[in-house]
Parts: sequence; structure tokens; C-alpha cells
Amino acid sequence: MARRLGVKACLLGHVGDDDFGEEVLRGPRDVGVDVSPVVKVAGQATALSMIVLRGDGDKTILLAANANDAWGEGDIEAAVKIVETAPAGSVLTVDLEVPVAVVRAAVRAAQARGSRSCSIHRRPSACPTTSTR
Repeated sequence: MARRLGVKACLLGHVGDDDFGEEVLRGPRDVGVDVSPVVKVAGQATALSMIVLRGDGDKTILLAANANDAWGEGDIEAAVKIVETAPAGSVLTVDLEVPVAVVRAAVRAAQARGSRSCSIHRRPSACPTTSTR
């Protein structure tokens, strides 16, 4: 969304070395998001989630994290470096579909450089319940 509003955007994350990994990067890449920091993890499938909506309005989110869980120390350090060198006024948006250690490191790096904005989206399995209204 930021990129569509004319703001420079960069995506950090992991995808699998499957065809779906390329497919999920196509949309952001096509609107000008820098996806070069996204790591293609060999031997891993790209994460997949499915939202099941019942007739009563309750929903359940099913998630197979796959490559999202394949972060090593070097990957975390690389992400932190990108956050540390982001332009002044940058906004960090993270979600908990990656390991908490990644989120903590990125948020700490953003805070250390004076970023006042950070948006965190919870991973379905991190929620007390996956059923919401």
C-alpha cells in the first residue's frame, strides 16, 4: 500500500524455493517494492495461510509457516542492517508470521534509530484463540 501511495518500500522476509515463492513476490515487485532482501530458502515451501469463514461470522486462520520459520542469525543480522540504514522517517511494519527473535531485533533496531512508528500484526498461532468476530 505504501508503494502505491508513492512511498519507497522494502520487503524483508523468506519464501521457499517453490514456484509459489516467485508468485507471492510478483505483486509487490510489480508495484515497485524492493524485494531484493527477501531470502529464497532452499528445500522449504513458501508459507501459506487460509482463512475459513463460517456462516455465523467467526473465522479461523490456518497457517503453514514453512520458510517463514527458517531464520538464522545471519538472516536476522541482515534484516537489522536494513532497518538501521533505512531513510529517516521510515516506518517499520512487522508481523508475527516470522520468529519472535526476528521481530524483536527489527523493532529494537528501529527504536535505536528513533523510529516512532511500528505496526505489529499478530500471527494466528500467537493469538490466544484463532476464532475472532
